[in-house]
Formats: sequence, C-alpha cells, structure tokens
Amino acid sequence: MDYREFLEQIKKDLSERLSGVLEGATVDTTQVDKLQGRSYEGLSIVPEGSIIGLTMDLQPYFQMFNDGISYENIVEQIADRAAGAYADRPAVTAEDIGSYEAVKDMGGARSMTDKARKLLILNLPYVILGLIATNFGEAWRLAEGADISEKLLALFGILPAAFQNPLPSFHPLDLLIGLMCGAALRLAVYLRGKNAKKYRHNVEYGSARWGTAADIAPFIAPKFEDNIILTKTERLMMSNRPKNPANARNKNVLIVGGSGSGKTRFWLKPNLLQCHSSYVVTDPKGSIVCECGNALLKHGYRIKIFNTINFQKSMRYNPFAYLHSEKDILKLVTTLIANTKGDGKSGDEFWTKAETLLYTALIGYIHYEAPEEEQNFATLIEFINAMEVREDDEEFQNPVDMMFEDLKKRDPNHFAVRQYAKYKLAAGVVCSKRLLNQAVGKSLRTHNLKPKKGAQVMRKNEKITALYE
Repeated sequence: MDYREFLEQIKKDLSERLSGVLEGATVDTTQVDKLQGRSYEGLSIVPEGSIIGLTMDLQPYFQMFNDGISYENIVEQIADRAAGAYADRPAVTAEDIGSYEAVKDMGGARSMTDKARKLLILNLPYVILGLIATNFGEAWRLAEGADISEKLLALFGILPAAFQNPLPSFHPLDLLIGLMCGAALRLAVYLRGKNAKKYRHNVEYGSARWGTAADIAPFIAPKFEDNIILTKTERLMMSNRPKNPANARNKNVLIVGGSGSGKTRFWLKPNLLQCHSSYVVTDPKGSIVCECGNALLKHGYRIKIFNTINFQKSMRYNPFAYLHSEKDILKLVTTLIANTKGDGKSGDEFWTKAETLLYTALIGYIHYEAPEEEQNFATLIEFINAMEVREDDEEFQNPVDMMFEDLKKRDPNHFAVRQYAKYKLAAGVVCSKRLLNQAVGKSLRTHNLKPKKGAQVMRKNEKITALYE
C-alpha cells in the first residue's frame, strides 16, 4: 500500500484501539504546515471535550512497515504514544488558553522544573562526594604539625574521629576542599567522555538491512527499455552518465546458479529482449539464437554466428582484415605459432624462430603488396606451396624468392624484404618445405582458416549486432 492508504488504515484501526483509553477521541487526517522544517500529512487525535490535540507524522511508521515490521506492532506503538501524550498533557483551561502570559508562565515553569531535575540528577554524585570530602578538609585542618610531613602523620590519627560524625563539615575551608574534590571528579568525567570512542549502541551486530524500492529508485532509468533487468522490481540503468554522477554504477552482473536454475531463462533472455545495445552471446547449446534471434531481427539487428564446431554453419573470420601495422603482423604470427605447436614440447627454438621469420615475411608481403581480395590465408598457403628448397643447390630460386627479389629492387628497406632476408640466412641448412608444410597444414586444418565466400569483417561503430559463438 502507498502512504495515503496506510494513513487511512491507521486512522480506522487507531479509533478502535483508543476507544478504551480515550473514549470519544476524534482521529482524523490533517496537513501540518511548519514555518521551520518540512510540512507533512499526518494524524490529529483530539480527546472528547478537550481543546488540546496531538498531531503525529506517520512517515517513520510507514518506513518501518516497508522494512518488514508487522502492521499490528506499528498500530500498537502509535496507540501507546497517543495514550502517553494524553496522560502527560498539561492541565490547561479555556481561560488559560486565552491568556498568553499564563500559558507562557506555565510552559516556562514546567520547562525550568524539568531542566533543574535533570541537572540535579546528573550532578548529585559529585555533590555527595564533595560533602564527604569536607570531612577530609576537617581532618587536615585539625591535624597538628609544623610542616606538611608532620601534618600527614597526624592526619591518619584524626581521620577516624572526623568521620565519626556522618554530617559534613560546614567550615568555609572544609567546604572549599569538598568543592574542589567534586569539581575535580566532574572535570575528569567530562574529559574522559569527550575523548571516548563513539559507539553505535544497539547495532553491535551490524546495521545492514534488505533494500527497498526507494533505495534502488535513483539507479533506475525512467524508460523501462533503458535498463538491465535484475529482478521483477529492481533494474539498473544502462546510461553511464546519470543526472547525479554518484548514481553511476558498473554494469557487470554475476549470476551464480546450478544447472537448470534459470540463469538463461530468467535473466539472459529478458535482457536480450531489451534490445538496447549490441550483444556478444556465448551459446554452447545453440538454442539462444533460435529462441531470441527472430525478435532481434525484428528490431533491426544483424545476427552473426561464429560456430567453432561446424564451420559450414558459421560465418567466416579473416584476421588479415585487422592488420594495420607491422606490430599487428607480429601479433598475428605469434598467435598462429602459439596455437599450432601442440601440447608437447616445442623442441629447438631454432625451428620456431625460422618459422616466425618466414610467416612474418610472407604475411608482410601479402598485407602490403597483394590486392585486398587476396589478403587471406589462401594466398599464404599458395606462397608456402610454391616454395621449393634444394639443400644441394643454394643458388636455386623458387617463385617466392623471385617475388621477394623483385620487391627488394623496388624497395630495399621493405618490412617483408628484411624479414625474408633473415630467414634466407639458413635456407641451405633448413629443410623449410617439410617444416612449414607440417606446421601450417596443421594450423589451417585445426582453425579452418581457408577463406570462403561471405567472410565477415566486424568493425567498430557498425549497426547494432548480436554475435553468437
């Protein structure tokens, strides 16, 4: 229920609850406008025949109700508060109300009486100690001696006699000593309390509580489609720049649950159907694209599928489309070799270095010199197949050697030329045909890198896309 419904229900139930305490009391809703502080809509309780009523702000009780406290318990607290306030009401007549001075004096006198009572109770222990200390002052005054040491010795003999009389001494010197002792104790207590640690009483076991709808409201976007769905009532805005920067939150969500607990059905699918951004979905079963794909297509999405099990049902991926510099070429070569060396030992580094140099040279040539439609792994395979090495004839040149020789004449400092020259330093010793055909063949068979019609290149800032892999 909202606050208005809560107010009306309390009004009804409170009238019945107060019938035995405040017979004929009038309970009604009222608007209280304050000059200082906030105004509120609350309850007004006026006993029968009285001109003085009680107004109560029920917002704190409404918050308690939202926090899970039972409604019956809340009504009981409100009834007790109203009955207690009525019992403590001042005895004011209509004539007194008409006289401002009478009301002022009555209120001031009652306020002063309460303050004096509280002050007396707080300081009574120090007064008692001061009066007891007057007996010490009397003993010190009656002790005989020419100096302090003699008076101290005599003091222990006189103390029993000084305390035989239970009444305090009212000699001015004794009262001064008692006043000083009481004041010293009060000062010590004050300094200790001032420097004491601040304790949060009654919350020693923590103050955490379950959040309410009001707690998460600042983090929810007004438009339902612009949110990440967390639960039926809780959501998180997609925007990274809310009106209040303090409400910006990380959008990562961790869902923990066993098989069949509903991670896909109750969280992933509802958020996919929000259609507020591009998605990359890991779909091991291949069911999500079938169940949500048509909905995404209707909202203008382009769907791309990368299937690493059955490449006949997968869109193609051409790493050459992402090469923009020599650094990118080296990254591609390193990745290619790292994923084709198998699980066993890598063997002599000499072979790996030779393979790296050859890959770098060939891919560099394809990237910088080949037409765009030939920048793929098919061209790399053709290059490798065209390389013939004769260990007994180091002067022999295959077609690839001739291509690099021609490139060297045109651009001696070409990146691919420099890498190929380093590889050729050991061409007469390394049987590169056997070495590279084995490595590259295994790589291409494993990753299905041969280009086919319809190969996809994903770039930034393209149309909203859902990629399933």
